[in-house]
Order: sequence, then structure tokens, then C-alpha cells
Amino acid sequence: MKKISELLKNSKYLSKVMYIVHVFDEIENFNNPQSVFVEFDSIIGITFRCGSNGESIIYEEGSPEFVEINMGEFGREIIRDVIDHSPWKESAASSVDSIFEIESESIVIGYKFLFDTSEAYVVNLGDEIFVFGKYPEDILKDENIILKRVF
Repeated sequence: MKKISELLKNSKYLSKVMYIVHVFDEIENFNNPQSVFVEFDSIIGITFRCGSNGESIIYEEGSPEFVEINMGEFGREIIRDVIDHSPWKESAASSVDSIFEIESESIVIGYKFLFDTSEAYVVNLGDEIFVFGKYPEDILKDENIILKRVF
């Protein structure tokens, strides 16, 4: 697997963000997507998901193989373009200045994206992905967080 710095060495501008979103009783949960896909310069795509250990976050290069799923009484999983939703709308067509791994006890639990005018966080908290527009200090205060710049 290529490092994020290798994937983005010639790309800079955020062009697309898509989520797999759980829908229950017709309420779409944008704060807690199942997967997050970010694309830069309409060329390089990275998909983020929870790691199999339930604590880490993993990424894959390329376009996602997102599939909508009907789970009957448990709701549905649908694909949504969220470039116009917070925190991404503030970063649309913005240059990514840097990306940081968020580590807790030597496990990568998320990524911080720092753009020209905003920031976004994609974090695994207890086997669930959460997306924040600012550092979730109240949630991560007891996690002994280390930020490592990867781009």
C-alpha cells in the first residue's frame, strides 16, 4: 500500500467527498459514515474505513466500490456526495496543506486534513467512523493523542 504522501505528491485540491451513510427511519447519519472517500484533483482517491481490530482506521487507494444495501428493519446504507456538507464544504476546491495521522497508543485512529481555510478530521472511535470540522478535544482528551505529519 502506498503512503498518503506518495499518493498526493502531485495532487492538491479537494474535488469530491462521498460517504456510505446509514439511514434508519429515513434519517441519514452524516456524522457517522460507514466509509469516507476523498478525491483530489479529480485524479487521486482515498477511501477510509474502520480497521478489522475495531480501533484503527485504514485507507485504500482508488475509487471505492461503494454499494447501497437494504438491511430491512435495520435500515439502509446509501451513497452520498457530501462535498457540500460540513466540514468539507469549507474545503471544496481548496488546497490541502498537510495531512496528519492521529495516533493513540501507537495505533492510527484517524486523519487530520488541513486545508487553506479549514480542517477536517476522520476518526475511528470504537469501531465507528466520525467526521469533525474541528479537533474533538472533549472526546479525545484521555486518548494520549499524537499527531504525525504524513503530507
